[in-house]
Amino acid sequence: MRLGVVALVACVSLAGCRVFGIDLSCNDDDDCPPGQFCDAHVCASDVEDPGEDQATGEGEGEGEGEGEGEGEGEGEGEAQPADCGALHRQDASAPSGIYVFGDVRAYCEMEIDGGGWTLLARSSALAAVDEPFSWTTATGDVDDVGRPFVFGGDPGRIDEVLVTNQRPDGLAGLERYVVRLQRDPRDADVAGGPVGRSGPVKVVTSACSIDGRTGAPAMLARSGCTTTPGVFSFSDIDGCDPDLGLTARGWSFDGTPPDDVSDCSRSGNLHGQQGLVFVRSRRTCRDATTTGFFTVDGFDGDVRVWCDAATLGGGWTLVARSSSSGGAAAFGWRVNLGQADVVAAPYSLDAITARVRARELLLADVDDAGGTGTGPRRYVMSFADDLTEPAWRNALLPSSTAEAVGDQCTGEQPGVGFSFSSAGCTNERTGFVLVADGATSCTSDGLGLLPAGMGVGANCCGLSPCQLHGDLDGRQGMLLAR
Repeated sequence: MRLGVVALVACVSLAGCRVFGIDLSCNDDDDCPPGQFCDAHVCASDVEDPGEDQATGEGEGEGEGEGEGEGEGEGEGEAQPADCGALHRQDASAPSGIYVFGDVRAYCEMEIDGGGWTLLARSSALAAVDEPFSWTTATGDVDDVGRPFVFGGDPGRIDEVLVTNQRPDGLAGLERYVVRLQRDPRDADVAGGPVGRSGPVKVVTSACSIDGRTGAPAMLARSGCTTTPGVFSFSDIDGCDPDLGLTARGWSFDGTPPDDVSDCSRSGNLHGQQGLVFVRSRRTCRDATTTGFFTVDGFDGDVRVWCDAATLGGGWTLVARSSSSGGAAAFGWRVNLGQADVVAAPYSLDAITARVRARELLLADVDDAGGTGTGPRRYVMSFADDLTEPAWRNALLPSSTAEAVGDQCTGEQPGVGFSFSSAGCTNERTGFVLVADGATSCTSDGLGLLPAGMGVGANCCGLSPCQLHGDLDGRQGMLLAR
């Protein structure tokens, strides 16, 4: 099999691939140096299809003689990155430019707001009125800056969107805003509508920010509508408007704003300019392959958290764990307390700053050995929204399901309508509130995961401990989210 070795070669400009002054762009094999071929407009060398022992990485036998080298490992190697975000996590020094992932060429922006962005869409003043331009239609060539472009590959999971105006050379202009999304807008259950942002818009650079007139342009409140043709939608409405967002001909936020609303506060000064849309994923416990400490992307940079990569498919972030030494310490969704691997003291993670998603909660007792693992009493609460969203800072969100998944109470499901009915109140600093059906107040009254243990209601109503509170009341407990 013939593979191009240009998979990790950057094109330092959108005009073509150049490495150390050597032009690697091409239209056919005749444009390439001897021994190379033209692959997706980039010159590549013939190499053998690497087997398991030939994968990139340091294997045994790098030194002189027969296998006496000082290399580490046994030829397992490092997997080739599949997208710009994975490449950036693997090599933070990789420059911005065009990269080839498999048979797809992508422009990776490796500098703005930490890098790892994939160019998803670019407008052009030369676009026709009816130019194809949507999430579902690959359009143009990434290095033809005079024409509209829509990326035709898979950019990976989409957690954040970078929107900018466009310089004449096709690169990002001064107006740069990062929109953190609640959901990947391509998810099947939200593709037909917009997805709200998670937290405020981040102003990376902007002429608007000089006079303090913007911090969250109103039209960047929602994104998505990925089934709507003709636009990469951004708006402040719940529906999908094909005239609001980045069209093939540029940013469009038509409409008559109130007299006291400036271009900056409405559209971040993007309206009427040519534009770019980039996307990236962020590191979360979904990316952890082993249980233990893992670095995730928080609101203000790297955050070290404890991930459970084994239970129920993994992807869980440890948010809190009680201890018999608990006491009255501040303890809650917005509190950093203790250390995840020190079980002799209570632990809670500032899940808001760490940007933990919480549409599922895993409640459990601590394993009998007193370690960091879950015990036999385990329950999953599922929610229609993310508990870390602002709407639930001072309110309770009913759980859609509460299911026993451990081996202790699986024969007696805890009653939905009792101790596992609602959660939220994430501004509370005394505990992680879990309350019964019908509760409307954020006052925990000792119900939930507290620093010194689980308090989820005394026995009552003729129900068994499993049916009422999963036999967790009074036990040391832990709470994980994903």
